[in-house]
Amino acid sequence: MRLVFDMVHSIYKKSKELVKSHWVVFLFAISFVAALLNILIFYPGNLSSDSIWQLEQAVAGRYSDWHPPVMAIIWHYLITLTGKVSSLLIFSISLLWASLFMMARVVFIKTGSFRRSLLPFLLGISPLVLSISGVLWKDVFGAFLILLTIALAETFQVSKVGTSATRKFKDYRVVYIVGTILIFISGVSMRHNLIIISPFMAAYFTKVYDINFVKRMNIKQWLSLGLNAGILTFFIILGFFSFTKTIDRIWNVEHLYPQNVLYVDDILRVASDDDILSYKDMQEDQRQYLVDLKKVFQSTPLGTSYILSQEARKIKNGDIISSSILSLGDDELKGLWTDTIIRHKNEYISKKIDLYKGFILDGGQYIWYPGVEENDLGVATKFSGAQRKLSTYVNFTSRDFGFIFRPYFWILNSVVLFCYVYRKRSSLVEGGQLLSLAGLAYILFYLPFVLAYDYRYIFPSVILISLAGIITFNREKIN
Repeated sequence: MRLVFDMVHSIYKKSKELVKSHWVVFLFAISFVAALLNILIFYPGNLSSDSIWQLEQAVAGRYSDWHPPVMAIIWHYLITLTGKVSSLLIFSISLLWASLFMMARVVFIKTGSFRRSLLPFLLGISPLVLSISGVLWKDVFGAFLILLTIALAETFQVSKVGTSATRKFKDYRVVYIVGTILIFISGVSMRHNLIIISPFMAAYFTKVYDINFVKRMNIKQWLSLGLNAGILTFFIILGFFSFTKTIDRIWNVEHLYPQNVLYVDDILRVASDDDILSYKDMQEDQRQYLVDLKKVFQSTPLGTSYILSQEARKIKNGDIISSSILSLGDDELKGLWTDTIIRHKNEYISKKIDLYKGFILDGGQYIWYPGVEENDLGVATKFSGAQRKLSTYVNFTSRDFGFIFRPYFWILNSVVLFCYVYRKRSSLVEGGQLLSLAGLAYILFYLPFVLAYDYRYIFPSVILISLAGIITFNREKIN
């Protein structure tokens, strides 16, 4: 009996060692299969009106800055290379699952735990990510690029490149770091207000990569981190503006005025009829259109943007006049907006606070775009069986656990995570803390800009804070 027990124990031990030695291969296989299924569910990609607009630009090879043009440019070259509209979906989902695989490998190396290494994959199949992963929005693509930068940084930490001080890896290390930061800048270029997270991401990169611009200064560690992060933030912001300006020049991007949407929304909510009608820098039909629209728009719920309001389309010649207003030069509409705020500053502040409060408490009700918008590009609008099942999954989660899509839930998560790390480790600059602060900053920064309640607006924060949790609670070996 003892002999049988020893044999079974020996087989079990060898099997466990075999599995452990090939576990990374198993993780790769999981991510590969998951990516394929993810692509099949959404194929050829869910397309809202925003997505269709960018697809039209990608097909034509002519771009405007109403949406940052980077995604449309990438899409253009993917279509040129493959001939398929779905190429962006495949590329985007591949980024997602490659990044989650890298995070799973990092967790396994750090903890030695099979179960914990599956946590990043649970994030990928959760309704938080799966529901929106195949919707071809710039917010989603940008969030996946930022996820990739974090996965690369964490991989660096556990790799020979990150731990070796030998000359052999010195040059490769610099290339790796610069490449990661360039990918981050590309992600920010998808959604320009992501620039607000740059200081926190710079601090994160500084800590992970041990970047030191002030080696010879004998100062405290926290001050050194702050100075180095500040310098890196400057380079990131400089790189971002240089990148966007270069894109505009090379691809001759048409300059529109997307900020006019913000101006019009604020004017409609706050200005009086006399304010609008007496403004001389707009045509009479444009002024009258704003007055007519104001009557119906002010009765729409908070969180409904003017440009998304169906009421705007019911007014005679509404689409034509609306387009003419949105294409006004920056100073033409900004003048009315500035006058409105000066005359009604208290009402303006009150409306903004109410709108932001609604965003924090109710934002996330609109989670994803199911299917494909009607279009003239030949992309079928059918709704597949797999999408119906996904829709059931998302609707169930939204109905019974809707709080997980709300900004307040992620604000709370960020604060709790930061305080937990501080209490446990007396640290203010752990990697997880910095990522959670980046996610928090992105949500809070919406205060002056929020127009509508939409889950995609907080999706980058969901990614950042979720990864912060995975990194924070999976940093030590499991005995």
